[in-house]
Amino acid sequence: MRKKLFFYSAVLAVGIFLLNKFASVFYWYSAMPQFDMIMHTLGGIFIAIWGSAILLPALKNTRPIVWTIVLSALVLIVGFLWEVFEFSVQGIMHLETLANIPDSLSDMVCDLFGGVIGSAFVIIKIKSYNRAHAEKLGSE
Repeated sequence: MRKKLFFYSAVLAVGIFLLNKFASVFYWYSAMPQFDMIMHTLGGIFIAIWGSAILLPALKNTRPIVWTIVLSALVLIVGFLWEVFEFSVQGIMHLETLANIPDSLSDMVCDLFGGVIGSAFVIIKIKSYNRAHAEKLGSE
């Protein structure tokens, strides 16, 4: 199961990278103001799936709500660190449009939303995996 979760997160990372590349080439960030929200949501989904692959041994026998809380907290921590990075770059490079408080808050809400979606995906995948393995053991 862990390998599958790493695979899903890798596919998502490549997709996010390509989407960001196209967005930079075609100016989607400025042409579509909500595009940043889409990217933060996808980033939250990625972090939740990737985090679940890493934390699977520790959380394997816990309830879905614990998965959701832990993965959402991880996503918020990474999202917060990203916002600190944006503010740091803005300060170092003397940019005026990279980061501001309202944008950072909406980014973190989108990160959290993506984290919840990613958590739901992980929970569904784990339940499906456990059900398939229980049936396999029952038929032996």
